[in-house]
This record gives sequence, C-alpha cells and structure tokens, in this order.
Amino acid sequence: LERLIDDLKGSARFLAQGIDAPTRALFVGPPGVGKTTAAGYVAGQLGLKLAVGRLDGIVSPLIGQTAKNLRGLFEEAIDDRCVLFLDEFDAVGPRRDASNTHESQKQITSALFQQLDMLPKAQIVIGATNLMEKLDPSLRRRIPTQIQFYNPDPGGRATLLARWWKK
Repeated sequence: LERLIDDLKGSARFLAQGIDAPTRALFVGPPGVGKTTAAGYVAGQLGLKLAVGRLDGIVSPLIGQTAKNLRGLFEEAIDDRCVLFLDEFDAVGPRRDASNTHESQKQITSALFQQLDMLPKAQIVIGATNLMEKLDPSLRRRIPTQIQFYNPDPGGRATLLARWWKK
C-alpha cells in the first residue's frame, strides 16, 4: 500500500512527461480483509475524499440502464477530485469469453471498460473483488497494479488489534 501511495503521489510527474501514471489499482481478497478500509487509507494519505461505488448495486435489468448508471458514477468522480473506489468489481466485469456469460453481461463489461478508458489519466481508481478468476482478462491491461489481501493469521490479528485499538 505504501508503494502504491508513493506512486500515486508521484503520478503528476509521470503525466507531465507524457507517461501514463500508475493511477489504477485492484484490491483482491476475501470479504472482510480490509479492502475498503485500505482504499480509505490511500485516499486519506493523498488528501482526497473516497467516493465509493458499489457496482453490484448499479446493475439493472433494464436494457441500457446499467451502462447509464456506470456513466453517471464515472462522471461524478471526474467532477469531484477523489479516489474512486469500485467495490464488487466482478459484478460488472465478468469474463466475456466464458460460456455462461450472457450477451447483456458482455455489454456491461464493455461499458465498464469504455468508462475506464475515457477517464482522465490523473483520476485515481481502485477496484475491489474477491473473485479475481471471474474478471475479464483485459482488465489487467486497464488496471495493472494488483494488491492481494489475505486473512491474517492469529499473530497478525493480534498485531492489527494492538495497533488500531491503541488509537
């Protein structure tokens, strides 16, 4: 996380030189391991607010509505400088080559990728999933930085509790 924060703090230098900045990350891990908390920490370290978009909540059975919901979410993030945290990334980014993926799901994945591609390069986006294997492989090109989260062992839990409860 600290390396990601350092990269994000230096992203303006990359952009000024015409180099794509490392402004996209994907947090991968089981539920309850702190992916959302970590995104909040990143935003705090950058002095930005955290805008949380729960992608499983924007999926609609109405044709075209999910793409419209995605567009609205991304436009809001552009208007308000923030870290855009996209939780439940797998809800709208399933593998398009899977045999059980419906055509409407493929369109939603394509709409998500279009929105990611149209964001300004300086916009920070952090996605989160606990189902990495279900995500479309082209996501790796759009979000090359991936951080794996694990359930802490008992010693790790004690360390975390001691650190956070002290405050």
